[in-house]
Amino acid sequence: MDKTSNSDISDSLIGIHPLIEYWVLKIICKLDAHNLFIGKEGVERHDLGLILGLEQWLDPVPNFDKTVVMQQLNARLAAYDTYDLDKIRLSYSKYLSLNLEKLARLVNLSEVDVKILYFRTIIELEPALENAADMLGNLSSYRIILILAKVLDIDQKLIKAALHSQSTLNKTGLLCLDHNGTMFLRLKLDLISENFQDLVISDAIEPHVLLKDIVKQCPPSTLSLKDYSHIQPHLDIALPYLNQAIKLKQTGVNILIYGEAGTGKTELSRTLAAHINVPIFEISSEDDSNNPIKGERRLRAYKAAQNFFSHQKTLLAFDELEDIFKDDTSMNPFANTPKAWLNNILETNIVPTIWLCNYINMLEDSFIRRMDIVIELESPPQHIREQILAASYKDLISDISIKKLSKSKFIVPAIISRSAKVIKCVKTKLNDVDLSVSTLINSTLKAQQHDTVQVKNYAELKDIYDPAFINADTDLDKLKQSLVEYKDARLCFYGASGTGKTEYAKYLSEYLAIPLLMKKASDLLSKYIGESEQNIAQSFMEARQNNAILLIDEVDSFLSDRRYSKNSWENTMVNELLTQIENHQGLLIVTTNLMDRLDPAVMRRFDFKIKFDYLKLEQARSLFIKQCHILKFDKPTATDFERLAKIKTITPGDFAISTRQARMKFISSSTEIIQQLENDNLIKNKAQNNHIGFLTR
Repeated sequence: MDKTSNSDISDSLIGIHPLIEYWVLKIICKLDAHNLFIGKEGVERHDLGLILGLEQWLDPVPNFDKTVVMQQLNARLAAYDTYDLDKIRLSYSKYLSLNLEKLARLVNLSEVDVKILYFRTIIELEPALENAADMLGNLSSYRIILILAKVLDIDQKLIKAALHSQSTLNKTGLLCLDHNGTMFLRLKLDLISENFQDLVISDAIEPHVLLKDIVKQCPPSTLSLKDYSHIQPHLDIALPYLNQAIKLKQTGVNILIYGEAGTGKTELSRTLAAHINVPIFEISSEDDSNNPIKGERRLRAYKAAQNFFSHQKTLLAFDELEDIFKDDTSMNPFANTPKAWLNNILETNIVPTIWLCNYINMLEDSFIRRMDIVIELESPPQHIREQILAASYKDLISDISIKKLSKSKFIVPAIISRSAKVIKCVKTKLNDVDLSVSTLINSTLKAQQHDTVQVKNYAELKDIYDPAFINADTDLDKLKQSLVEYKDARLCFYGASGTGKTEYAKYLSEYLAIPLLMKKASDLLSKYIGESEQNIAQSFMEARQNNAILLIDEVDSFLSDRRYSKNSWENTMVNELLTQIENHQGLLIVTTNLMDRLDPAVMRRFDFKIKFDYLKLEQARSLFIKQCHILKFDKPTATDFERLAKIKTITPGDFAISTRQARMKFISSSTEIIQQLENDNLIKNKAQNNHIGFLTR
């Protein structure tokens, strides 16, 4: 028999598209829905009755005969035997058919897969079909298979295979059969996202667009590789590895980045992608309405993305990973399937993936073992924070404010970027941008129960500390680079007071992002026998427990040459320190102004003995100019420079004194700085020339 054309049938049906009427009729006539649709006195579901042309049976009818209505409905259904159902399906929406065909080609969906996905999609689009399906009540997985077979005229075995856990529909995450109890058909057959049906029918699109509400292309990173130089050893491995994996299409490529919130994990994933010149897509943790997406659905989105992007050079990012492990609801895939389910994904994923989390203790050991590279991302060290602050607030706040803010390890990249976004929007309305920035950042720090940062309206020399103003007999830049790799070293800094020994130790602490444990002689020496030795041992233990740099200042106070000691306890104290130095694993720094008084045995235990000397003339000139600029004084005169050149024993500490005097309004010009430097150095030279001894009887 010839099939009726689409134009022939469109005029013969009432209110809804023929495809929808056909399926509604199948559900009512061939399944159990008629028991709810038709009551004892007429049609119970008026909404469906109206669109099916059953107005005469909507109100109670005396002596109502249900078989009459069923005969009419069966006759309407039988009429479809003369129609070309494929043409009817195409006439419903050319975009829906076209997009599902593209999707089928991309992920190898079968004809049965497409028909099931088509039917389930239209349930979301057509209230009449949804209402009809709901009349079937709560359904088991077995009943779902029977119903789909009947409605779609497909063999039960084929339906069962299409909905199996190893089927293409399930593996791609596009459509899953929920085996958790009984529920309505639209809930048992779970689409990959709440907006899938709207996207697939809206226009002719590329398949990956169907995931755009749960898989989104990441914007460019706001940070660069130089902002991650503190993890350079990891970058040196991760970058070429990802590049090679993309090039060779390796499977099972996974990198884990973990660390506290705001430290720049997400930005790092984007920076890595940018550096190897590929796009990166992230599995969303919330939908377009900012509602959280459950872990099970995110994993399904991840599986779909693996299939959708399998032929493209790209990366995937899965943030807030710990959520899928801590979710103990029935939706947690681990609650119903072996943990090998996720582990298998990690061994077979086609698209390289960067997994991100804040709390690694939430992850399974089996998951961590399957990571190719694991990177811990802590708060950046101070010099990196300073770098990020300078880039984010370029020309908006002073160098002094940047330096001061950078000292707080709690001011992480996320806080910097968000505050900078606000300030840039309102900068023209602000009277004091520095104050506004500190207000924003301190509000966040306070809410997080961290110490706030006081941004002063004046400068101290230590606020703009620069190791360029140190005159040492060792290449300090080379030293600090070596310490990045090898942090087990013993350093002795010696030289005149004020030459920058202690400040450089503090600088190293900030540069290496290692806490500094500072102990002065007064902290260690005790009047009680044996207690000094205990204090020394306790200091080394404390440094090890906190993974800190141990700085012992004024070490000459208790490490004098034992050949000249008069008391046994002095020797005991030196011996204890020697033992601790010998056994210490970590970075140890000691400072002294009196190198010639130290015990020779002590000297042999230091890897570097670095002399901090008086400033060279060019260093003194540069520091003088910088100081005048910070204090907002006029530029130094030629006479100022001539007088400065005559001061032979000048140190950074001398300039620090003049800076503090300027704060007190005692100094107000470059010439007065020179006068102060001359006076202090005169006193310094007299002290060095005068030797005080004991009177003889």
